[in-house]
Amino acid sequence: MRRHLPALAVLLPLFAMPVPAAAGDAPAPSAGKVLFDRWCAQCHAPGHGHPGTQQLGRMRGAKLAVLEQRGDLSAGLIRLVVRNGQSAMPPYRPSEISDAELEQIAAHLVPPSLQRPRR
Repeated sequence: MRRHLPALAVLLPLFAMPVPAAAGDAPAPSAGKVLFDRWCAQCHAPGHGHPGTQQLGRMRGAKLAVLEQRGDLSAGLIRLVVRNGQSAMPPYRPSEISDAELEQIAAHLVPPSLQRPRR
């Protein structure tokens, strides 16, 4: 075993080196996307089996059913609905989704052209 230690000392740093990203790798998702997937996607992801998407489709039409595809949302509306609930959606307390996390979710859902600083 002692004879192999110098070889291991040379090879070990190679395993600790970060692997460069391949040209086709997608960038890491934003914090808002990760939080949306954790808290919202179960009900609001596209497709069947997502009650929030289906309800919005019935109420607002197919074009406005998928939250991540909408261009008409404002951060204020998102904060209002998340904190107070709407229809079958329950309200979420700051102990569940913090204000900072809610801002990241809103930033993910609101197009940059519609984002305004919070007053």
